[in-house]
Amino acid sequence: DPQNQQIAIFKGKTIRKIIFNKEWYFSVVDIIQILLDQPDDLKARKYWNKLAQRLREEGSEVVTDCHQLKLIAPDGKMRETDCASTETMFRIIQSVPSPKAEPLKRWLAKVDYERMRKINYFNCFIHRLCPAQSATASASAASSDFIFSFIPKTIATIVRIWPFSARP
Repeated sequence: DPQNQQIAIFKGKTIRKIIFNKEWYFSVVDIIQILLDQPDDLKARKYWNKLAQRLREEGSEVVTDCHQLKLIAPDGKMRETDCASTETMFRIIQSVPSPKAEPLKRWLAKVDYERMRKINYFNCFIHRLCPAQSATASASAASSDFIFSFIPKTIATIVRIWPFSARP
């Protein structure tokens, strides 16, 4: 779903990412391309294929933790692309000798931290706005169905209580 996709920027290089299983998954080839400082994505794909084969032969589960997800390709078409969660991506990065490995791992950690901070902020907002319904959300592990059904009511409440007359 293109709505769940975004482009992230690491030192001027684009990394495609998508929400899958309620967390960000990043394009493995995009990360490899950055690690190799390779402008050609074909070489990055070939490197990933060889690395994946080597990891499978070693018995690593890193490759099985990757998912083929449809992302928008440079040609504008939706194409299946190997994607990995932040945790899996850390393990892939460790397998690639590159001076960019440590800065890229720090960047990924920051992206994941920002995502968690937004989720926590949103949960705190719900708890303060409507404590009775927030208990239901907590009990259901903040299910997205609850959150998305709750948003229109929340917006209506904000509009009703917002001090519009207090504008400068």
